[in-house]
Amino acid sequence: MACVLMSPSATSAGNPAPTVIHIDPVSPISAGWSFVVTGILYRPVENGNAGVPHRGVQLYIEPLTPNTGVVSKTLRIATVHSDAEGRLRWTVYKSLSAGRYRLYFLFEGTGTLQSSWNTTELVVTGSLSLPVQSQSTVLSVMPLAPIEPGELITLTVQLTNRAKRPLANQRLYLNLPGATQQRMTDAKGMVTFVIHKRLEAGVNLGTVRYNGQKPYLPTEQPIQLMMNPRP
Repeated sequence: MACVLMSPSATSAGNPAPTVIHIDPVSPISAGWSFVVTGILYRPVENGNAGVPHRGVQLYIEPLTPNTGVVSKTLRIATVHSDAEGRLRWTVYKSLSAGRYRLYFLFEGTGTLQSSWNTTELVVTGSLSLPVQSQSTVLSVMPLAPIEPGELITLTVQLTNRAKRPLANQRLYLNLPGATQQRMTDAKGMVTFVIHKRLEAGVNLGTVRYNGQKPYLPTEQPIQLMMNPRP
């Protein structure tokens, strides 16, 4: 389903918002699943349409039907930057229950807000059984190196679901050359690995792995530890 959204005339000097936005959500969407919203920003010109790049476009989703379950207020999804041709892409991980929704777009730096018409609503069908954010997992690893040679290396890892809720009491595995460890996450989904082995100078590649316990999915995060050379 495609929709064309008209922009208000208000712009700010030097950084005007596009006059037209064309959005293609996949609709209807099954309740409880992630989906992708893609679009293109352009302005009508004499012989067609010209793509318009713009940095900072926020996507909002507003429920239009009452009692929509997990979504009862307008959601701020994400801010993205278009490419040189004005193309945009959002991945929506928030589980939506069945109902009708409207898309809003805010252009940073212009104060311009666009919204879809009632005839181009986002439709979600089916029942919300197992939300996608409960099935998916995310690993974040801190810090990014460089690291001085001879020092103990402390690596902090957090395990969350797609809704950024921590996953406690889950076993994580660290794999580095000669430094394999496993630890259980705490109440905040955090694990600290202390690496005693002296790694070689340069880039040391490894992974942090989560095997997954239902309903969560296995996932693996590549890591790069940059060791400075010895003086």
